[in-house]
Amino acid sequence: MSVKRIIMLLFLIIMITFASDGHRLELFVMSKCPYGARAETQLFNLISQHPEIAENIDIEIHYILNYDEEADNFASLHGKNEVDEDIRQMIIKKYYPDKFWCYLMSKNSHYGDTLWMRDAELCGLKVRKIVKYADKKGHSLAVEEAHLTDSLDVSASPTIFLDGAKVQGWMGDFPALYRILENALIDDVSRMKCSADVECPPRRGYITECRDEKCNYRKAPLVNITIISLDTTKYGSSSFQLVKFLEKELENTKVIYIKYGDYKSRELMDKINNSVNAGSYNSSSSSFSISKGGDNKKVNFNILPVYIISNNVREYPAFKRFSKYLIHCELDGESVYVADPNTYPKNAMLDRPAVDGSIDLFVMSECPFSKALEETLFAKREEHIDIENIRFNYVIDYDKNTGKFDSYHGRGELEENRRQIIIQKFYPDKFWDYLICYNTSGRSDSCLAAVNIDKDDIEKKINEYADSLLIKNAKKCEELNIKSTPTVVVDNRYILSRSKDIQRFFKIILETGQCGE
Repeated sequence: MSVKRIIMLLFLIIMITFASDGHRLELFVMSKCPYGARAETQLFNLISQHPEIAENIDIEIHYILNYDEEADNFASLHGKNEVDEDIRQMIIKKYYPDKFWCYLMSKNSHYGDTLWMRDAELCGLKVRKIVKYADKKGHSLAVEEAHLTDSLDVSASPTIFLDGAKVQGWMGDFPALYRILENALIDDVSRMKCSADVECPPRRGYITECRDEKCNYRKAPLVNITIISLDTTKYGSSSFQLVKFLEKELENTKVIYIKYGDYKSRELMDKINNSVNAGSYNSSSSSFSISKGGDNKKVNFNILPVYIISNNVREYPAFKRFSKYLIHCELDGESVYVADPNTYPKNAMLDRPAVDGSIDLFVMSECPFSKALEETLFAKREEHIDIENIRFNYVIDYDKNTGKFDSYHGRGELEENRRQIIIQKFYPDKFWDYLICYNTSGRSDSCLAAVNIDKDDIEKKINEYADSLLIKNAKKCEELNIKSTPTVVVDNRYILSRSKDIQRFFKIILETGQCGE
């Protein structure tokens, strides 16, 4: 880095550090994300060319992290090295703010590697102090960042908030960012110029649109989102990803929960089914697949949760982006939308016959999170868990046309799935002992010998029965739309896929995570 470049950096750093309290721009990134690094560089270049922006807008960099409170550890999309670099940058930002941008621009020139000491020294930072602060203060700073990104539901790098409102549709490009910030410094809305919605600074509680090359703001209407859902105290909560999505896309929402099971909820479900099957929606505009039935095809909302969205959602510009995932219908003479059930996770399949007390565990034999659950259940077998009542199912893909199987962790996992499904079927009294042995050692031959299963006998059974049993498992996974493990199905109809719901159901503490989609 040249001396001239360093002098310019120092000048701009002073401007950024002592910017006015007029506006606040928050940029959320991952330190090893190429798009995040590019956004930081473009933001710096913008400030370099337009110092009036640095003088009038406070700029804050935040880091996208996941924090597991029970395990007390952090995770980031690009791995542990990214977490370490995030923490280093947090330390420099907090304790050496006048050197932060110097370090950031230097490190971003090679963001993908783990080399950072030369960048720190180049900017006048002492490596030993950074390491010391990271060890002592890094954890608490990272927890704060993780809680902030979680509270704002930020997962994409880069993401920008301006004065507390998310900038929708920004793709990290320099011209749009400049126009957004330029407009933010204009008090008179009529003087704001634009060529796209994204160039108009967002305002909380308002719909922002670019019309005739001018920014327009109108009060955001209240969109009601009614959710028919299970008793969460018994069967766990849905992830409600659709609600999070809508709350990010819409400025003004109200969520109403109706617990399924009483007369009101059942009547509402009947009305939805009657309206949809009366043909009061345009199937060509929806991705909803009408299945079952020959000429008289019918749709049955026999899943939970069900989302009902008020008709005024159409007033939002974002509606055109997600309208294909909604089905229009009439309820008691009022136009509403119901969410396409193919587009969000379910936690109940009401058309399946209830089998009280049944527990189906869906696993992948090489998934570490499946193994962790299996080992925890086995350890608790003498306390409160009847492990003999748990039926194992293996999550695999089956191509009906080719007759071939595909397993998430490869061919080795597929072979182990075959082995375990046969042991469960024909050697049930030895299944758990084999399972724990294999999870510990990874050696099937020695574990078969340890539990006294004849190798020739099991190979014969695998060749004769394994594929037909796996086909049944694959069909069951398809019916329940289960693609990740571990997943638990209770009473043949209630689906627990979130780690905290599985823990609550079994009354255990479990490592958080899943394998699969």
